[in-house]
Amino acid sequence: KKYLFFLIFFLLMNCSSNQLDIVDTTCPVVLSASDHKYYIAGNTQPIDVENLRYSAIINNFSFVEGCLKINENFDSDLSILFLIKPENLEDNFFELPVYMAIIDSEKNLIQKQYYKFEGVFSKNSEDNYIETEFIKKIKIKNKNKENFSDNTIILGFMLDKEKLKILN
Repeated sequence: KKYLFFLIFFLLMNCSSNQLDIVDTTCPVVLSASDHKYYIAGNTQPIDVENLRYSAIINNFSFVEGCLKINENFDSDLSILFLIKPENLEDNFFELPVYMAIIDSEKNLIQKQYYKFEGVFSKNSEDNYIETEFIKKIKIKNKNKENFSDNTIILGFMLDKEKLKILN
């Protein structure tokens, strides 16, 4: 009986220590970088207005189900809406190179992540490619014990000098 008692006691203690502490928290501000809000892709190099395959814009973004702290760690899904406009397509495929930067209240870079989202254009009833809404989610986790909500998240497209010159 003693061993059974200790076994049950031991199991109960282990189970009770694995509880998640989940708390709603304020979401950080999200911005799109003004110089990196638009993206273009060309059929050939160098890119110019005549050989554009498609253009894209970061149209909107929001936290899917609010923001949470799980065991003092920030955890949330950020949903991003892109609008992609076909120009002179050779195929229906597109890719969007995107970055997410997190800066603190003093404008120090805390974290930077890079993504490559891939998709295909939608077609209309006449079988023509049309402007396509494309939604992607980014999982944001941060183990910083300070108030993550005081930070700012910046979204933008990764652009080379050639694309920046054309877009600006």
